[in-house]
Amino acid sequence: MRFVRFSAVTTAFALLFGGLLATGAAPASAAPALVIAKSSSYYIKVSSTAKTVSKGQSTTVGVKYVKRGALVPKGLLRLQHHVSGQWKSAQSVRIIDGRAQVRLKPSADKSYRLITTNGQVASSIIRVKVLPREYYIKVSSTAKTITKGEPATIGVKYVKNGALVPKGLLRLQHLVGGQWQTAQSVPIITGRAKLSLTPSQSTFYRLMTTNGKVASSTVKVVVVSAVPASFRINGSGYGHGIGMSQYGAYQMALEGNSAAKILKHYYTGTTVENFTTPAKIAVQIYGPEPYSFSGYADSTNSTTFSITPGKWSLRDAKGIRIAGGTEATKANLSIDSKGKVVAVISGAKVKDAKYTGSDLRLNWSSGAVAKIAGAHGTYKYGTLTATAINGRLNIINDLLFNTEYLYGIAEMPSSWGSGPGRAALEAQAITARSYALEKGKIRQAKCNCNLVDDVRDQNFTGWNKAGETAGSTNYGAIWRAAVDATVASTTSGATLTHAGKPIATYYYSSSGGRTANSEDVWFTALPWARGVDDAYSLKAPGNTMKTWFRTLTQAQAQKLFGARDISTIAVTSKYSSGQARTLTATSATGVTTTLSAKADNLRSKLGLPAAWITSITS
Repeated sequence: MRFVRFSAVTTAFALLFGGLLATGAAPASAAPALVIAKSSSYYIKVSSTAKTVSKGQSTTVGVKYVKRGALVPKGLLRLQHHVSGQWKSAQSVRIIDGRAQVRLKPSADKSYRLITTNGQVASSIIRVKVLPREYYIKVSSTAKTITKGEPATIGVKYVKNGALVPKGLLRLQHLVGGQWQTAQSVPIITGRAKLSLTPSQSTFYRLMTTNGKVASSTVKVVVVSAVPASFRINGSGYGHGIGMSQYGAYQMALEGNSAAKILKHYYTGTTVENFTTPAKIAVQIYGPEPYSFSGYADSTNSTTFSITPGKWSLRDAKGIRIAGGTEATKANLSIDSKGKVVAVISGAKVKDAKYTGSDLRLNWSSGAVAKIAGAHGTYKYGTLTATAINGRLNIINDLLFNTEYLYGIAEMPSSWGSGPGRAALEAQAITARSYALEKGKIRQAKCNCNLVDDVRDQNFTGWNKAGETAGSTNYGAIWRAAVDATVASTTSGATLTHAGKPIATYYYSSSGGRTANSEDVWFTALPWARGVDDAYSLKAPGNTMKTWFRTLTQAQAQKLFGARDISTIAVTSKYSSGQARTLTATSATGVTTTLSAKADNLRSKLGLPAAWITSITS
């Protein structure tokens, strides 16, 4: 230990310059041997003034900071090193309870000292001599990031006394459970080797001599998964999954089951019975949105009425005929600035005539078929009524409930009824009646209707369905016959009830093998909407949605999950129906993000035909 006491500095100075203190010769570039002190109250003591280390290694020097014989409780010193004949600060050294530890790791011989921040007090000089290491192992990189399945290449250099080892053998070790384990031997040729590392998960490696005395730096290899451009979603079924699957009903009919038995299978605890119905029903075929959905309402505010063949008449709100025409004339319908319905009649040999009213009614001769431009059906039955609703043109078709309306329901292929599948058509007619009876029991002011003409309620296309033909086959007649088989009178027909009341009989195309509980798809539990086995749906002939796939792009996936660089997506939770409940996305770096939702909401988010997802691959 060497102490520099500043009470003796003046004496030392006199001895040095008076030639009484032997100092020994020193190179011109060496650090000065003595530091002049300007205070006698402080001194800095170091544990060693000479150190020898191997290149690349470090050494530690203890520091003690004293004032008038007592340790300084708290303070700050500067570590300086001697560079080109000058002292330069290298780092700050914090003193706690008078002490500190300073780690020194020079690349070549170097002198150090500790000094106070005001530069008045310094320690003895610490000279560190750096010797060439006898052996060392150098790696080209200490950190690598690779895509899973791809290799990380690491260069290795093995050196003794500054020269490459001509030939040798090292061990490659990896960290397993917190312990180093040998993975393989690594031959060294002319001091070098090249490693190809392909771990399945992130890990640490190092190179070690066979005697275990010399090791390289640790190499961290981070494994990330590949980021695909898109994902393939494989699934089954089409629709929401509540109640009757139409393909399932078809298969049950082919197996000899009656319409009543089919319905009792799909709707738990229900009864098929004749029930009183209204004589008529009003269906919106053109106009504004009554349900607050988006994408269904008609965007234009005018249309054209026409027929083929026959005659037609225009009547006022009291039913009085005010105009008429034939297939050669048309009525252009719109709304004027006062919110009234306007009909402009035009055509061959007809001078344009304009009629205005709060509502205008159109009917036509027997055998004629009416058309409204922009509507998705044609109309042989009933009367069309045009009104203004909040400045929008609205047109309804008033029809007989039990027959004319059901004749136009285009929800099941009529061809199924040409053979043993007729019971499926009858089941469809009963569900359509039950749905309309329950959901359409109130006439809504927003559309002047009981129901709308599309999948917001039921798909009604009028004569397009009722008069459907293909070649010599009159499929419309087959469907009308199935409907007629369920009719008791103009105000009574076969209806599906639960606890004596009609139910809103939800139905859809096909399932993935089991139907759903209502609360898993949309809302609260309905006692008659319980999940049941639906292997029939998967057996039914012609079911093109038994299996399907859709593509989800990486960009869509990232937006859906709110995550970056998604590597995999998996279904990690399902409802009892087999429909997906939770999807988990894993990023390339292993971060997971989950998405959970009701089954129908999830299929909507993904843009899928159904929520029965069987797998997701990249």
